[in-house]
Amino acid sequence: MVSESYSAVTINFSPLQRMALSSKIWELQRLPAWSPNGNEIAFARDWELLVVNADGTNERQLTESTQLSYTPRWSPDGARLVFTRENLGVFGCRGVELWTVKGNGSDMQLIAETLQDGGTCGSAGMAGWSPDGHSLMYEFWIPPGGERCEGKYTSDLHVVNLTTREQVVVANQLCENRMPAWRSVVN
Repeated sequence: MVSESYSAVTINFSPLQRMALSSKIWELQRLPAWSPNGNEIAFARDWELLVVNADGTNERQLTESTQLSYTPRWSPDGARLVFTRENLGVFGCRGVELWTVKGNGSDMQLIAETLQDGGTCGSAGMAGWSPDGHSLMYEFWIPPGGERCEGKYTSDLHVVNLTTREQVVVANQLCENRMPAWRSVVN
């Protein structure tokens, strides 16, 4: 068996510096995210969500659970993170939920959960913040079963207002959509 190690590298071009944040593949495997001010990096390791200063110091754990947490994304103001959490025991299917947490690990909030409707299991995850930080756009997956996407997952895109919790489906039955993102349009 061959063992490989991986590192995340930050380059500062004046002067050139290299900083290895991690020598473990798992530490930054699940899509790390820079804070808006560039001072911190959120990432997943093993089952948990962590934050570390950009210079590799002050690593701290934000979540504590037996559920897999990943794909952190910072709010535009850097106060909160949205992340995906797998709840493997929900309804006997791959239950994926969407959560937010403050950057210090407090005030965890469930935003969207696994639903079961008529025997169909659906899961929420992979979110992106609106530019003003008041809404999230996320995917809601429905397992394979139809011919529309040749046996693959289909997904709907939902937008949730974080103040009112009102949700709107903005696109449905997309084939294998991944990582929705907002884009500001300036005229």
